[in-house]
Amino acid sequence: LLIVNCMGLRAQESVSRSKLKEWRYNEGNSKAGREWHDWLPIFRMSSQQVFETIAQAGQEPHWAYAAGNERLSCVFCIMASKRDLANGARHNPELFQRFVALEEKTGYTMHESRRSLKELVEEGMSLLAS
Repeated sequence: LLIVNCMGLRAQESVSRSKLKEWRYNEGNSKAGREWHDWLPIFRMSSQQVFETIAQAGQEPHWAYAAGNERLSCVFCIMASKRDLANGARHNPELFQRFVALEEKTGYTMHESRRSLKELVEEGMSLLAS
């Protein structure tokens, strides 16, 4: 069984991502009769090239980009930018309130910055307006 795991990661997104390989044999997942490879098909592309490629294929990007997201991941991703978190809160207010309540109840934050989601979203709202 051949598995090719395609992920939309780009080298320009971070220093750690730039060190990844476009194509790699995944030894850890290659077991029990399966051969697993990880492929990053847009790895060397700029954001502009990605959106141009989508348009040339007659497709449209995910609606979240048109709504203001810089990147697409989970709605309240632990690594998301303030802008993307604010956009997520704007489009999912009930879920945002549930996450805020959970942070307040547990005393733990959801974001890698260890700052509260509420605080990050408040700061991100001004970025959406600009």
